[in-house]
Amino acid sequence: MKCKNCGMELEKGDKVCSSCGLSISDTEEIKITFDDEQEEIVDPPVIIEAHTFIDEESFAKKVNEAKAEQEEKETFNKIYKVFFVLFVVIIIGFVVTFVVLPNISNNKENNVLEEETFTTEDWKSGEFMLGEEFYSLNDSFSKYFNKGWSFDGVNSRLSSHEELEDIELYNSFNKDLNIKVSLKNKTSKDIKINESIVYDVEVDNTKNEVGIDFTLPGNITVGSKELEIESIYGKLDDTFKIRNEVSMSTTYHYNYLDHKYLDLIVYDNGGLKAFKYTFK
Repeated sequence: MKCKNCGMELEKGDKVCSSCGLSISDTEEIKITFDDEQEEIVDPPVIIEAHTFIDEESFAKKVNEAKAEQEEKETFNKIYKVFFVLFVVIIIGFVVTFVVLPNISNNKENNVLEEETFTTEDWKSGEFMLGEEFYSLNDSFSKYFNKGWSFDGVNSRLSSHEELEDIELYNSFNKDLNIKVSLKNKTSKDIKINESIVYDVEVDNTKNEVGIDFTLPGNITVGSKELEIESIYGKLDDTFKIRNEVSMSTTYHYNYLDHKYLDLIVYDNGGLKAFKYTFK
């Protein structure tokens, strides 16, 4: 505010003009104070809050729909996993049933055929069958033992290069069968009987009414006649009478280099009755 007399700018609280000395009234002082303290008033911004109002029923419905959709997905995943596992199980079962088991069965059949089929018709193969079991000379005695054959002293041992001759075997199903073997320890140390080698076997049905079936290479078996045997092994060596009523023929094959022997006993009315097989 300015002085009315001289125009001097007055300060807040002035009672007298500092230029001309004019006295300033109270009303004018108040006016000065008001003018100085008056500030520009700015209206505050108007904030408008937006409120969205949702129907509770619609909201609950949407929530339930979302839950149902999630549950449906989880159920589908469970069903998928179950069917996948079943599919895998079916595939495995198919493979086992139609691939693995037949191969195992074929292998077993092939093994049986290999064991029960002679590799050669030559008697020098050293192969033969007792009953339905396949054997070969120079087999370990454990093969006989595991098929039911044993003898007194089977738990003993053999010294280095020791031999046991004419050991009479017996079998759990018939102890009267006349079967003998000779054993050999081919090693330089003591071994168990089951580790020894069978180098000689003799089967004799001449004294037993029942006896035991056997088959030699060429399908020569119990009861085979002379002509059949000669067609495989050659002419029998000798024929003589027993009690002036029964003829008995023998054949004795000998292979010097390999030390292999085969002796057959044939009765004219009963065919082949006994054999002795030796591989020294």
